[in-house]
Amino acid sequence: MSNIDWVSTSLRISSSKLTTSEISKVLNLEPLIHYKKGELMSSRNPKSQKFKENLCIYENIAKKSDDLEMHLKKIGLFIKNNENKLKELITNCEIDVYCGISYNGGQGGIVLNSEILKKLASIPIEIIFDLYFEEDEDT
Repeated sequence: MSNIDWVSTSLRISSSKLTTSEISKVLNLEPLIHYKKGELMSSRNPKSQKFKENLCIYENIAKKSDDLEMHLKKIGLFIKNNENKLKELITNCEIDVYCGISYNGGQGGIVLNSEILKKLASIPIEIIFDLYFEEDEDT
């Protein structure tokens, strides 16, 4: 039995050259969230840092209860279906896949199979893992 509590992934595209509207126009897709260069990272804190680049975050349609493989398969399919558009963006943008994973007690591990890696590697892309470990209530 897996000790993963939830998984959250998204495709993120950032640029100091292109606006969020220009990025969205190339992909013909509106981002779930977007931030403009110079915008506060926390709208509630006027002293918070500012975004250094324009950023579009495209939500993965996988459920938080789905496993990491399912999340990455869906992002890989999006990349495959939009490979030419993403290659057009890559000259002026950085593209990454964000993976947030919460483990409920003990240690956790990540395995990425070669088919998923091939799909994700069809464009220059970074994969970022943000891991959360919840304490086991029995300890």
